[in-house]
Amino acid sequence: MALIITYETESGLSVTGSYWRISSMRMDFPTEDVAPAISTILQGYVSAAARADGKPPMESIETFIPMADMLALAAQADSYTDLRAAAYAWVKANHPAFSGAVDV
Repeated sequence: MALIITYETESGLSVTGSYWRISSMRMDFPTEDVAPAISTILQGYVSAAARADGKPPMESIETFIPMADMLALAAQADSYTDLRAAAYAWVKANHPAFSGAVDV
């Protein structure tokens, strides 16, 4: 599973059909004043073919899924694959760079 978007890099280059996949999810407990979250790192490649060819990611984006949201997603998941799909859905719904992304 991954997401396809048109992505504009920090240098202003627009990459149509860029391929983004979750490469890491881990629990994050920043401070007692901040609610725990799931640090989710997505790595972006110029294309799915570039990733398949072993090319390095063009960029990485870290986002934080609130623990309460992740627990609700986990309660609905029957497997690791379902949980991962739910994380992609959360990213699409909550991170502006991935609004309108296409699942692949």
